[in-house]
Amino acid sequence: MRRLEPPAPKQSPLSVAGGVVGAIGGMALANYAGASLWIPGIATGLLALLFAKTRLAPPRFRGAIAVTGGHIAWFIGAGLLTGAWETVGPDIAALTIACAIAWARPSMGGVALLGVVQLASLVYNVVLLAGASFGSADHRALAVHVLWRLIALGLIASEVAAIRREAAAPPT
Repeated sequence: MRRLEPPAPKQSPLSVAGGVVGAIGGMALANYAGASLWIPGIATGLLALLFAKTRLAPPRFRGAIAVTGGHIAWFIGAGLLTGAWETVGPDIAALTIACAIAWARPSMGGVALLGVVQLASLVYNVVLLAGASFGSADHRALAVHVLWRLIALGLIASEVAAIRREAAAPPT
């Protein structure tokens, strides 16, 4: 006897279009940025996997901390490869301290520093990006810096919105 299953929900045309646009944008970015995406991308993915599969996960802001951790790994890699610690050191220190605070104090106040550091660094990176020659190594790397900071800020905003919804919800 054949068991009846409910029909699969239909996908919205907008979600399909969004997926296609996202895939094309991702391929274009990967083609443009090349190796500049590898270290932060792999490190972010490994941290996200670590947080998903172990007890090492921070109580909140996992995505933002994983993305920022991937960014920190990229800065450390750049320091090791180029010896330009005076350039990457301030980013490593500021982001590491901000992540540690967001992890230790998983609240609005705890993540505020991470958001401020990411936002200030985003502004600085956008200014540098605007002055870099399109296609240059600096422009490709700065494009990834800007993207990583936007992703981190988006994840922070998403988690802050969730905290606000939880606080506004009536007790059960």
